[in-house]
Order: sequence, then C-alpha cells, then structure tokens
Amino acid sequence: MKSSFISIRNLPSCKNFARNKSKFVLIVIFASALLMFGITSYYFLLLFSPNLSSLPSAEELVKDLIFTKGVSAQNDPIVVNYLINHHLISPNFGTDYNLTNILNPQQLDINVQSALRHVFGGRIPENGFFVECGANDGEFLSNTIQLEMELGWTGLLIEGSPSLVKSLTNTNRKAWVADVCLSGEKPIQVDFLRHANTFPPWSGGAGKIKERKTTTQTGNGIEKATPTNSYGTDLFTSEGVVECFPLYAILSAINVSRVDLLSLDVEGHEYQILKAVPFHSVDIKVIFVEYFLAPEGEQGIKTLLAENGFKLWAKTGSDMVFVNKQTDYVSP
Repeated sequence: MKSSFISIRNLPSCKNFARNKSKFVLIVIFASALLMFGITSYYFLLLFSPNLSSLPSAEELVKDLIFTKGVSAQNDPIVVNYLINHHLISPNFGTDYNLTNILNPQQLDINVQSALRHVFGGRIPENGFFVECGANDGEFLSNTIQLEMELGWTGLLIEGSPSLVKSLTNTNRKAWVADVCLSGEKPIQVDFLRHANTFPPWSGGAGKIKERKTTTQTGNGIEKATPTNSYGTDLFTSEGVVECFPLYAILSAINVSRVDLLSLDVEGHEYQILKAVPFHSVDIKVIFVEYFLAPEGEQGIKTLLAENGFKLWAKTGSDMVFVNKQTDYVSP
C-alpha cells in the first residue's frame, strides 16, 4: 500500500520560493514603469504639441508622394489607386441620357469618320472605345457622343474644369469620367483657369493650366497657371487647383490598353501629353488632335507621331487626324 505522505524533498524550498517571488515583483514593477512612461509621453505630446491634430492624414501623405516627391512610373500602383478612389466615375449604363439636344447629337468630324472607316475595313464598328480629352460638358462640340449613342461605343471622358465636370456627370454618358486634366510624364497640380467669355459659344469651354516656359512654383507641387497665346489674363477666371495625370496612368486605372479613337483638345498641351504616352503599351488606332495652339506646332506633333508609327490622314486649319500605320486596314 502506497504511503499518503509526500516526501519533503518534493516541496519547493523556501529559498526558491523567495527568489521566484522577487523576480515576479521586479517584472510587475518594470511593466508598471513602462505603462506610466507611455501614458506620460502621450500627455506630454498633448501638452506641448497643440498642433498634433494637424498632422498630415494618410491621403495628404499620398498626395505629397505623388505630386511633390514623385513616383517611379506612370502606372505606379499608388497613382492608380489614388485615381480610382478620388477621380474616376464609372459609366452610367442603364440610366437614361440627360441631354439638351438628345434628338440631334453633335456629329463626328467627317475626317475622323473617314479615318475610322479606313482603319476598320470600310465601316465604323460597334462597341468601340474612345478617349476624349477636353470633354467639356459631354455634349457641346463632343467628338464622341455620336459614336456612343448610335454605335454603342463607350470610353473615357476627361475634363479638368470643375464647373464643366458637374455638367458632364449630369448627362449620364455611358463612359468613364475623370475630373482631372492631363499632364506629361509626371502628375502635377495646377491652377485651372477657365475663359470668362460666353460668346462665341466655344469660349466658355476654353481653359488654360500653365505656361511651360514661365511656370513658377508656389509650393506643395502646385504650378501657377499663366494664360498663353491670344488669350489675355483678364479673360480668365480661376477655378482653383486641379490635379493632372499622364493619360497612361488613367488608362491603367480603368484597365484599358486599346483605344480606337483618341480625341485630344487641351488648348496647347497636346504635344507634351502625346510625348508621354508609351505607345508600345497602348494600342491606339486613330488620333484626332488640335495643333494650332501647341508651341511645338503642326510639324512638332507630326514628327512625334510619325516616330511612333502614325500617318497623317487629314488636316484642317486647327486639327489633324492620324491613323496607326501598324493597323491592318484597307484603302478607302
């Protein structure tokens, strides 16, 4: 029969018990001191940092990275996510149009029609994709609304004027809307100036962002706008700071790599925008571009696009139409 007594050898000694108790007390004291240090530090910050609440938010830090410090690539994930979260409005499929002249939409330029038929084998296809930069209110002098309404095209409408964007989004166009202006290779912030005149009718949609040769930095990555060409400073009113992005960044944000028609009318910055496009990554079929306000002029744009595989199709007093020479098209 086993003994019910426990050997005294199996009991902890008084020395070990005292030693363990001392360690426990030290741990408790250390933890308490650490906690008090943290609490004291917090209240110290509150007491001696009255602007603690004004520390930059996560969004402000991202904007600083994009517009001041710069990003490594046009399609950098930081830029793409910022565009998705702050500047892109999805197409209004399933919603009726809200147009002032729905029965007679703006007709597509005859030279662009000819180029599209040429590229696509004699007829303009249905369900194509366009990009219109300088989209105005989405209706007035639109270069894409006929394609959308009659042939089911969709696309991307880019407009930098805050007041015009409000009208644009109210039309319920079946295309993406980006409330930004276009830049060259890197995102920038600019003062956006809109023409103050309302006559002739097109002048209300004319805007300027900056003069490249005389731009001055005003801090925080903002570039001061200066009207150029025949427009006087007194003819413009400021609409505030607008963010500008490379075209490829916006296309990356909506996951588009093929554009059937690119319409570019941005009052003088066409060359810089086109120069930044990585044509090896974006398949563009037809380009409709205004040239007469661009400092680089007609020849500068022609040379640039020829170097990137485009052929001049037609020219008017203010615009040119180009077709991609790599496209398998038939003679008209």
